[in-house]
Amino acid sequence: MSNNVSNLNQDHFHEDKPQVFAVARSSGGDWTFNRRDFVKAAGTAAGAAAAVNMLGAQPRTAHAHPLLQEEMEGAKAHAGIVYSLAVSPDDSLLASGGGDNTVKLWAISSGALLQTLTDHTDAVRAVAFNPAQDLLALEGSESEQPANKLLASGSSDGTVKLWAAPGGELIQTLQGHSDTVLSVAFSPDGTLLASGSADGSVIVWSVSDGAPLHTLSGEYNAASRLAFSPDGALLAVGYPGDNDGIMCTLNSMVRLWSVSDGELAHELMGESCDINNVAFNQAGTSLTAVGGDNIRVWALPGGELVQEATIYGQNVTAAAFTSSQGLLVVGRIGGTVGLVSVPNGETVCTREGHKVNDYMRVFSAVVSADGTRAFTGCEYGVIRWWSLVNEQPVRMLGSHDDAVIAFAFSPDRSLLASCTNQGNLYLWALPDGELIRTLEDPEYSIASLAFSPDSSLLALGCVAWSDGIVRVQSTADDSVILEIANKPNADCLTFSPDGTLLAVGSDNMIKLWSVPDGSLIARMEGHTDPVAAITFSPDGTLLASIGYDDTTCLWAIPDGTRVNTIKSAMRCSVVFGSDGTWIAVGGFGEGVDLYSVPDGASIGTLKGDGELLAVSPDGTLLAGCSGSKGEIQLWSMPAGKPVTLLARHAFSLALAFNSDGSLLASGGRDQAIRLWPVPVPALVYDRTLADIAASLDTFSGAQYTVTGEDVITQSCGSQIPAGATCICNCVEGGICRCDGHTSGSGSGGHYWYPN
Repeated sequence: MSNNVSNLNQDHFHEDKPQVFAVARSSGGDWTFNRRDFVKAAGTAAGAAAAVNMLGAQPRTAHAHPLLQEEMEGAKAHAGIVYSLAVSPDDSLLASGGGDNTVKLWAISSGALLQTLTDHTDAVRAVAFNPAQDLLALEGSESEQPANKLLASGSSDGTVKLWAAPGGELIQTLQGHSDTVLSVAFSPDGTLLASGSADGSVIVWSVSDGAPLHTLSGEYNAASRLAFSPDGALLAVGYPGDNDGIMCTLNSMVRLWSVSDGELAHELMGESCDINNVAFNQAGTSLTAVGGDNIRVWALPGGELVQEATIYGQNVTAAAFTSSQGLLVVGRIGGTVGLVSVPNGETVCTREGHKVNDYMRVFSAVVSADGTRAFTGCEYGVIRWWSLVNEQPVRMLGSHDDAVIAFAFSPDRSLLASCTNQGNLYLWALPDGELIRTLEDPEYSIASLAFSPDSSLLALGCVAWSDGIVRVQSTADDSVILEIANKPNADCLTFSPDGTLLAVGSDNMIKLWSVPDGSLIARMEGHTDPVAAITFSPDGTLLASIGYDDTTCLWAIPDGTRVNTIKSAMRCSVVFGSDGTWIAVGGFGEGVDLYSVPDGASIGTLKGDGELLAVSPDGTLLAGCSGSKGEIQLWSMPAGKPVTLLARHAFSLALAFNSDGSLLASGGRDQAIRLWPVPVPALVYDRTLADIAASLDTFSGAQYTVTGEDVITQSCGSQIPAGATCICNCVEGGICRCDGHTSGSGSGGHYWYPN
């Protein structure tokens, strides 16, 4: 693993060998606080904060966590605000309108800047592609070639311009507004164009000749958002309200106009000052409006308000509907980008894609026609690229009686065992997910479990108030093969790769037992606080343990000699890489630490939480989740590139890959286990525009890294090293001419990477 992984933003997870961890012990050392106790204490938000405080960590609120930091900031596409974004109907072009008075056209496949259109004399506030393809050149066009894609742009100069794309030829300038043009939208058949202005008017134009057909006088603030109904019969216009800086003095409104005669059909009132987007559903039977922190849905044709929900978090400043309208891509104050469920307003995930400070605003968002990508633009002129695919688990295993605190796949992939906060054991058949049986023990509660490598045995760590036992039973008939007294309890356990040994973490000691005779092979003592997690190296020659004493220990197997001790603050999870040459260590603090084995040398720190960690069997994926935040993320290894995001548990408590890496399972306080196909589709950071424009003079975000490459950092004005390529396409061997960019820490710099 290269050292540059330390520059990447990461999160956390746990590995294929089934493990369940104790959660904490008081610093006084006179009592233990296992995962079951943690779940009970964290039943409410106040309980969760109290529980984490008991662990010695800082309390954390249960909100979505950032998946990208400032080091992933993109290239500056405009010198001013990115006010508007649009994607062509065939998903080949991205258009952006900026505060630098320009429209820019980008090739989505390569990210290349194709054209910069400069005929506007003020900020470009709106852009839209005509949904109809292969339109003939319009009147006034000097070209005899068909304009395959027609682009409209509206500007603060009061004009609407029509362009041929991707060539960038100016076809026509439409004049009729007395103030800034804030919105433009084409009818579904491409024959009409509507433009909304800060003067309150909406003009409906004929696309064929640019003639105005209707002028809709709103007499109600600016016409900031537009949408045609699917049949083209109605035009929805969003009018923001007024805000005196303290409260709304006038609420927003959506008006529905008849396109055929320009008559007002409905007035739909809101209760916020903002209108960020309006959209009809595909059948045209409802209209949804997003404004500030609200989502409202009206039934059509009557206009009755049928749904209303609050979007929690910072106020939404930009919103785009996905193709199914089941999700919104939203931008917020503070520079965050997220997914919000419609219409209930639930935040699915949040990422700090544009975050520079707490006041940064995301001004624009758009989703591709096929629904697989999203694009966002912010006030610093940066555009970001995202992959967007609806996430669905292949199966969800419910019917648990309480929070799922542990589970394990059998290596032959035929079974999944789980246990809950009530201490009961559930056995599920795979792949259909049928519940085979439930086992209860009135004397002991199950806190941890692990399958033997041949899947014939299931080891259970059983706890009681005064003592604990380890029970090894047959997976075929539940007959007990071995029972070992293990006081005070058995908080975590795992089989060796050859199945001959069983390691058990109990209090501040690890015991190594022979299977199946139950003889004690070794005691591994060295932690001064309870052991949180244990795991064998892939070849079985080492055991890694992590304790709440802020240490990770490596032990030689089978004699139990301590090989190394690594200090790592407040950590509770540890996994080996599949080749056994490195370990990942995570916990309640920020960062997942990577160390080489066996010398314990630091490789780097992956930014994020690491309460649970997992590595896929082939070592290509690291998965991680934050228990209290309920989010799960995967990264490709060893480069550490984020590849997917899940956010479906209210409180994640267990995580594992199956033995061939085709499934990822997650369990939590919602009493369910979700099985996800690997790779898991979700909202994923895809790329910045850092590699797109030879003409760009500045680069915003000096910590941008190219995944898998060694990045060289030098200040602007330095000699570009031989054999290196400047991201802004400065000439090899010449002087870097790019300046004006700073990193999140405020230091200037530029990056090259090897050809």
